[in-house]
Amino acid sequence: MLRKSLILLFVFAVSMLIFAGNAKYSVVESKCIGCKLCVNECPTKAISMVKNKAVIDPSKCVNCGLCAKKCPTKAIIPPTKVEKKNAEVAPAPEKEKKKTAFKIDLKRCTGCKECVSTCPTKAITMIKGKAVIDVEKCINCGLCAKACRTSAPHSTGL
Repeated sequence: MLRKSLILLFVFAVSMLIFAGNAKYSVVESKCIGCKLCVNECPTKAISMVKNKAVIDPSKCVNCGLCAKKCPTKAIIPPTKVEKKNAEVAPAPEKEKKKTAFKIDLKRCTGCKECVSTCPTKAITMIKGKAVIDVEKCINCGLCAKACRTSAPHSTGL
């Protein structure tokens, strides 16, 4: 009886490993803002950027979930949700995103540099003690606004 239980347990464990090996985290491209936080977080370097969107190499992914926890837009989804999503709905054509732009309210900026250290694309620099956003580098992730205690960075809502 004990031997049968051990064999069943072993077979179950092996099947779970096989299942876990096939199903990997996935990126919902329409939600990815290209902030690269997931790339920096991945311990196995399974994530790369292609056309400013995260792409996960399933052969390198170990399903640790660190990338999904770091993603500010929840664009990285776990294997179980990927399977459900693929089974339930076919991908809809991508809508054109409404563009936003961030700028700094210089009256509120204290020069603390929190936004500078938070920006994943290094789009914010300090000029004469005030933060300035380079709109060419800015990916509109909003992390600067979340980090600022005085709400100096804000969306223009373009």
